[in-house]
Amino acid sequence: EILYVAREEGLTPAFEIPGIRAETEFLDFLDEGAADFCNINEFEMSDGNAKRMQEAGFELREGHMSAVEGSHGVLDAMGDHEQVYYCTSVFKDAAQHRNRLKRMARVVQREFDDVTDDGTLVYGKIWEPAARLAELGVPEEFYTEKTDHVELAWWLAEEMIEEGDIGEGEIVEQYPTADGTVVERTPLA
Repeated sequence: EILYVAREEGLTPAFEIPGIRAETEFLDFLDEGAADFCNINEFEMSDGNAKRMQEAGFELREGHMSAVEGSHGVLDAMGDHEQVYYCTSVFKDAAQHRNRLKRMARVVQREFDDVTDDGTLVYGKIWEPAARLAELGVPEEFYTEKTDHVELAWWLAEEMIEEGDIGEGEIVEQYPTADGTVVERTPLA
């Protein structure tokens, strides 16, 4: 009944269950239209629960850091239903990593940095003195002077190069981490 109330309130009723064992009663809710989908999460072991899980007889799946052996067995009983989705531990880890990067990026981003959907920072890089940007009337909040280059809004670097105001540069995409690993460089000339 609560599922129908949720739908009346404009919510999408659904289930998310751990892939410990098949719980086929959830398929009945899907077939009756009470819920729109069921998401099964691959059962995982973590540092915090590993000892208890091993005592309960669970083991890591070979070649995986957190996936529990046998999690895929749930799919034998429930996986053929078109409204059942399976979320692997690898996918969840990637999504959590991306969300972590996005949070970090929002904290460290400068006024001119763009944050991508993947949580990386994008900016422009040119090898002109900051005085040249001042001559061109670029507000100081749109750039940062470094030892041998200037970092600025990527779109501004692109525009100034296209208009011939400066010679060359690049668009840089990097992780918002302490080491700032560069993911991609796109030359502008």
